[in-house]
Amino acid sequence: MLNGFYDIHCHMLPHVDDGSKSTAMSKEMLNIAYENGIRHIVLTPHYTIGRFELTREEIYDQYQLFTEKVQEDFPEIEFFFGREIFFGEEIMEFLQDDLISTMNDTDYVLIEFHPSATANYIMQSLYKVEGVGYIPILAHIERYPDLFSNTKMIEQIIESGAYIQVNASSVTGTLGNSVKKQIIKLMKKNLVHFVATDAHSNRTRGPYLDECVKYIEKKLGEDYVRRLLIENPERMLNNEYI
Repeated sequence: MLNGFYDIHCHMLPHVDDGSKSTAMSKEMLNIAYENGIRHIVLTPHYTIGRFELTREEIYDQYQLFTEKVQEDFPEIEFFFGREIFFGEEIMEFLQDDLISTMNDTDYVLIEFHPSATANYIMQSLYKVEGVGYIPILAHIERYPDLFSNTKMIEQIIESGAYIQVNASSVTGTLGNSVKKQIIKLMKKNLVHFVATDAHSNRTRGPYLDECVKYIEKKLGEDYVRRLLIENPERMLNNEYI
């Protein structure tokens, strides 16, 4: 079975958002990740105005301390620094001023929205991010019902230069069977570029990938798994187009 997977979206960095509550919890999450074939992890703590507002420098200091603590126990796992950014009109300026981080210092940025956001609002917002020179990755598209059901608009968003991420747990049915089926439909149309765990703890929201990998491989084949979980992340982290 394949391994060496990349997890480009997770909340393992402790004490900085609603993810891991301690280094001990993070180590348990890393054990789970390793057992699920993950060998490369982008730590993406939330940036949300009014809630999670630590600066890029503050978060990076935490990142360095954390990776130093765990590297000896997990020498085969490679870490990268990123951020999951909740969209607001200010973020374009904050990105340009280097106040919040991109994915591994590339042009790629992981962007999320409120679940109630309309498809048009998401599309227009992603255009704004692209307009100042960044490449948006839309986090967990399945959480935005108005857009998720609109395949034509998803195609337009991708044609404009954005990329799409889904959560591994959604692929295996935690949001229901209809969401699971729609994700596979989008994958068959090549409208999904990344699968990630969006892990927040060592419990139900842990970095579980094994079941998801088996399901995608059954439906679409091993090459497709490799593209979503190895090849596309590698290109993104090298600041290459996918």
